[in-house]
Amino acid sequence: MGARILIADDHEMVRRGIRSLLETHYDIEVTEACDGREAVEKTVIQKPDLVILDVSMPLLDGLSAAREIRKAAPETAILFLSFQKSETLRDEAKRIGVIGCLTKGEDGGALLKAVEGAIGSHGALRLNADGSDGSAAAHAQTGDATEREAFSFSGKKGLRSPLLRVLFFQAREEHTERCRRELQNLQFQIESDVARTDEQCFQSLRLKHYDIVLAEYISADWPDSQTADLLRRGNRHVPLIFVTEKLERETMAELLNKGAADCVDMDSLGDLPIAVLRALKENALRGERNRAENKLQHSEAHYRALMENLAFGICRCDMDGVFADVNQALVTMLGYASKEELLPLRLAFDILRDPGLRARLLGEKGSDGRIDPLETEWQKKDGTNLKVRLSGREVNTQHGKRDGYELIVEDVTKQRDLEDDLRRQAVRDPLTGLANYRYLVSVLETEINRSQRTGREFALLLFDLDGLKQINDQYGHLTGSEALCRLAEALTRGCRNIDTAARFGGDEFAVVLPETEIESAKSVAQRLCDNLKNDGKTPPLSVSVGAAIYPTDGQEIETLLLAADIALYGMKARIHRTSRMIQ
Repeated sequence: MGARILIADDHEMVRRGIRSLLETHYDIEVTEACDGREAVEKTVIQKPDLVILDVSMPLLDGLSAAREIRKAAPETAILFLSFQKSETLRDEAKRIGVIGCLTKGEDGGALLKAVEGAIGSHGALRLNADGSDGSAAAHAQTGDATEREAFSFSGKKGLRSPLLRVLFFQAREEHTERCRRELQNLQFQIESDVARTDEQCFQSLRLKHYDIVLAEYISADWPDSQTADLLRRGNRHVPLIFVTEKLERETMAELLNKGAADCVDMDSLGDLPIAVLRALKENALRGERNRAENKLQHSEAHYRALMENLAFGICRCDMDGVFADVNQALVTMLGYASKEELLPLRLAFDILRDPGLRARLLGEKGSDGRIDPLETEWQKKDGTNLKVRLSGREVNTQHGKRDGYELIVEDVTKQRDLEDDLRRQAVRDPLTGLANYRYLVSVLETEINRSQRTGREFALLLFDLDGLKQINDQYGHLTGSEALCRLAEALTRGCRNIDTAARFGGDEFAVVLPETEIESAKSVAQRLCDNLKNDGKTPPLSVSVGAAIYPTDGQEIETLLLAADIALYGMKARIHRTSRMIQ
């Protein structure tokens, strides 16, 4: 075998086209990487003669990857790929030690010429056995349009969007079309198939690669385990997203715990593109982590290469959880200056001593047949907590006796913080910070179910800020927004921990009071009105309020809201009549 070449690009079609072109002309060994981090790891381990790096990639961009490759493998040649050339890119490439920059709009001859210039002079390139001339000049003479197209990704056709392969399972036709329209917002080329039965779904997953599965969850009787079973039978690690209609939060949580990537309500189908992108990113990270875990199964020499892994913390510890060795990534992750500072710590002690946690760490299946990933918090040197995901394996002596553990540590702090922030944004009003209408409806559903079980009443209060238009006209919209925030603050200060204050929409607000009858609800409403009236700020504010009691005034959300709304506008009418009589 001749030269070893690594192709790193996050688009499979680009990697496939370059590989086909090179293997047609040269007797070479080609490997691939789908992001910059994987490219660095494979370079450290495989020491290729040439790395072809896309400049824009996830996890680690091409420039950063080239810097790390230059440090770890200074003899390896590097070529850059980009959509367009620039003086800045050429200057930076020169500083790093990259030997050339190509655009994806150039034909295959330019690539072959660059490859020959990079490693041909070392005698590493050999022509294929069929005698094909791999030189750039010969290639230019053939004018092979197929090979040019295999590498060229721009020109008259413009840039190609990445392909997203979607399998719809048991989805109604009108819902399938709505989902397709929403997915166009991802700027992907959408290629989709529909499976109506279990067997169709299994055959599709077995015969074809899909990036995402969208399954419609119709009712509680729908056997959600069957899709997960089909995914396992098809040996495909494909994210599964349920499209639902008014699904209770408890059922949604159960589906997520069983392995679904997400659940999206048909009434909020605009969230589908975000859910798909998040699922694809999670799947990519899972694949990255699995690759790192698989590498722990190799020899001691391979283990030493893993210890230089820059993406994940890796450590070896004894039976008591005391570190025997750690890589620099873990030292940096935990904020220590050197390995010597970190080695005496026993961060894994409690996990290894707990049989249940140890089983999860080692990837063993639980009583329900599922593997539950282990996440915990480790304290950094500065005292702050780091959210980490752990996986590992047992280390045995040559006689088969267990001698310790090797662990992979993934920092998921930013990922979890982002998820928490997205969850908060999904249920919060951006101006006031109160719950939004979506969350209010969810709370009302929960309280109705609770009341049906316990037989106890609950109250709903609706508030309307008086004269908001006049405030906007007289003082400006900024003061009007501040008035809404003042009302939100008054509601928050006057509520119990079990109460829920929400912005209903515009200048209307709502408060849900669990286990509260009408007289107590009126007392709370008066106190909240007084809080706003006496907040000591200008201009002075007042609100109208209406109350409704479940189940007396309504047994459905709509009828309960209508009853409170009627009571609110009845109060407004009385105030208006009184004002006119005074005048």
